[in-house]
Amino acid sequence: MRRPLRPSLARLVDGRAPGLVDSLFLTLLALSLRLPGLGDRPLWLDEAYSALVARGTFGGIESLQADASPPLYFVLLKAWTWLFGEREIALRALSVACGAAGVLLAAALARALAPDGLKRAAGLAAGGVLAVMPLHVFYSRESRGYALWSVISLAILLTLVRAIQGTPSWRLWALFALALGLGLYTHNYAVFWVPLGVVTAWLWAPAHRRHSAWATLGATVAW
Repeated sequence: MRRPLRPSLARLVDGRAPGLVDSLFLTLLALSLRLPGLGDRPLWLDEAYSALVARGTFGGIESLQADASPPLYFVLLKAWTWLFGEREIALRALSVACGAAGVLLAAALARALAPDGLKRAAGLAAGGVLAVMPLHVFYSRESRGYALWSVISLAILLTLVRAIQGTPSWRLWALFALALGLGLYTHNYAVFWVPLGVVTAWLWAPAHRRHSAWATLGATVAW
């Protein structure tokens, strides 16, 4: 007999109303627009720089000094190239995976925000729009960190929405802090996400003010 999910964890995953079929459809739609011809073009300058940094050591932070971006994408790309090699298609496949994950998170976020009865339609609409959005498709085919930044931004929003729904939960706020911390290590613009949890709780969820403050403080201290 399956054990029931803990209430806090159940709130995080309870927005999966569309189920596996809809998630599979959105994933296949996203991949069908991002994978074809992925390795046909040679690397352009910025992509070549990503490949060069990925060849360094994990501790070679000095190699990032010529790039203003935080190091998380390059660390992940190095691990990715260990597994799949350094061909064009392999280097860009990490962004494809992030792009497809972003489509699923967009659907989950829409379901979390939609009223009962519209959750499945909202998830399919949001996921479908992001899956076919030309700009998102473009950056999901580049060996740069923009697709990773996009999926982490969606994770920040989703974990925040789940955290403020219902009674306060340290576990869900810890997930928000983790997503925020990953964002700070991914893109410089993540600093604009830092006050999001505190402001949201202060304006719309007073019971969560203490949790949001500690979660935000934890993410920024870890950064």
